[in-house]
Amino acid sequence: MRLCRECGIELPATIRPNRLWCSEKCKQIYENQIRADRRPKYRAPRPASYSGLCCGTKGAIGELRVATDLLDKGYEVFRSVSPSAPCDLITLKDGEMLRIEVRTAHSYSSTGKITFPKKASDAGKQDHYAAVLPDQIVYMPSLA
Repeated sequence: MRLCRECGIELPATIRPNRLWCSEKCKQIYENQIRADRRPKYRAPRPASYSGLCCGTKGAIGELRVATDLLDKGYEVFRSVSPSAPCDLITLKDGEMLRIEVRTAHSYSSTGKITFPKKASDAGKQDHYAAVLPDQIVYMPSLA
């Protein structure tokens, strides 16, 4: 005995053996629910000013936000001119130089975990990551 995956009624024996729904309507309802369940529920809303902007522009905005934050913390900040440079920013404070890689990040609201893309080829090319979220900047590891 086979049952419709959406409404649970018994499927007639005349229906193809691999069919899972009693009607096209039940199939649509089931598939729409599956799509809704798979949508991410953890991402914080993006600022309205970011909508419609290309990735390069969003990245430049993130770099400038981090540069401003570091300047506010008393660092001297130098920005890379080349998009293929090994890091985005260089900072100086008290004679110590740090290489900062800026990444647009996402925060999981349920766990508070912050994630951002990392590449294996990036290893050793920066001293700190600056994870840029819509409402904050998190340095990993934290700055002294």
